[in-house]
Amino acid sequence: RLSAVNASMGLMLEQVSDRLYRARDGPYARGAPSKEPALRVGQLDLAGELRVPFTTGLLVGIGETAAEVEETLDAIAASHRRWGHIQECIVQPYRPGARDTWKPDAPYDLAALPAVVASARER
Repeated sequence: RLSAVNASMGLMLEQVSDRLYRARDGPYARGAPSKEPALRVGQLDLAGELRVPFTTGLLVGIGETAAEVEETLDAIAASHRRWGHIQECIVQPYRPGARDTWKPDAPYDLAALPAVVASARER
């Protein structure tokens, strides 16, 4: 029924890293139960099960490791292999806003972005 009013939907997976999600001094320290990684993966799969064309992506520059980026891309690719519903994957560098209470130690190195995009395309 949604397709009559909305051609697609989306939800940023952000990261599948429990380490980042649970870090007391990290980007989710103020509490964000809706951003719990397993919940987000479940929502991504549910969209596929319901055959909803979906946009998702990952957030970079929040203290993730290269392995955590790969794990997040793997989770997106696995959901797409199961359901065939991912139409777009966004790689979004984190830029804190004026009202954000958490700030990364250093801004995301935009020179690293092409390698992440290439890795996403390989999946």
